[in-house]
Amino acid sequence: MDVIQQLSEMGYEVVKWLQILGIPAAAIAFGIGGTIQIFGGSEGLRKAKPWYIGAAIGLIFIIGASSISQFIERKITF
Repeated sequence: MDVIQQLSEMGYEVVKWLQILGIPAAAIAFGIGGTIQIFGGSEGLRKAKPWYIGAAIGLIFIIGASSISQFIERKITF
C-alpha cells in the first residue's frame, strides 16, 4: 500500500468522524435556535435565524463531504 492510498483512507476516516460528530451538532444548533425563538419574545426569530442558517449550511457540508471527497479522488491522479 503506497502513501497516497494511505492518505486517501485517512481522509475517508476523518470525513466519517466529522459526519458522526457533525450531525448531532447540527441538531443541537437547531434546538438552540428553537429555544431562542420560543423564549426570545418579539425578537426571538431575528436572534434565532443565524443559528438556523449556520446549522443548515453546516449540515449540507457535512452530508456532502463524502461525495465531494470521492469526486476529488476520481479527478486527481498521481
